[in-house]
Amino acid sequence: MTRQLSITIITPCFNESDVVVRFLERLEKALATMPFSFKVIVVNDCSTDDTLLQLHGFRFTNSAIALKVIDLPNNCGHQAAIYQGFLYARTLPCNHFIVMDSDGQDDPEVIAGLLEFKEADIVHVVRGKRQESLFFRGSYWLYKKAFLFLTGKQMNFGNFCLINRRVMEAAIAAEFNHLPAFLAKQNGEKQYVVAARGKRIGGSSKMGFFKLCNHALKSFVEYYRSNRLSKISAELYK
Repeated sequence: MTRQLSITIITPCFNESDVVVRFLERLEKALATMPFSFKVIVVNDCSTDDTLLQLHGFRFTNSAIALKVIDLPNNCGHQAAIYQGFLYARTLPCNHFIVMDSDGQDDPEVIAGLLEFKEADIVHVVRGKRQESLFFRGSYWLYKKAFLFLTGKQMNFGNFCLINRRVMEAAIAAEFNHLPAFLAKQNGEKQYVVAARGKRIGGSSKMGFFKLCNHALKSFVEYYRSNRLSKISAELYK
């Protein structure tokens, strides 16, 4: 099979020893039939279990898929781990970057749909049905309504996305603290792929009610911070 383009996948990982190998195996199965080469960057956010040991022991069997493990010396959080993945990814000869979680809730099979729109600046995965508890789904619904009320924008997508190099470089320059809110403010061609948010393939969720509240607060701050930065840039480049 002729490999047309190189695609980089960035996935943060914290204490996922129960799932990380299964996630990578599912990812390899989904990528194997695609006419691209892939670099998978797993950012280990200073896990305290044996996640790192399992990552170092894993190898893709498909030669078109390479693995890079970045081991952060300190736990910096989910969004900062994505940022560190971007810093490494910018050194690669690649123009297409996918961000996804490593707990199995972001389905690797959706990547094929994202790459159908690879000429767009941003391709979001719009969340369909969620598998969490009724309480969590209700809380998330309230968050989306609050975001719409405060910003006038729909927040019906998360981190799972495809972006081009221009957008990634802008995210690095802005030092974002909430990637979806940052992307909501970006200009350019945007496309959307609808997919259900699946269940974790093992272990327990790390997104409780209070973390969801913190997540929501960060999104509001990031949106308005990004808006202010965009206005400053517009003034500078008049």
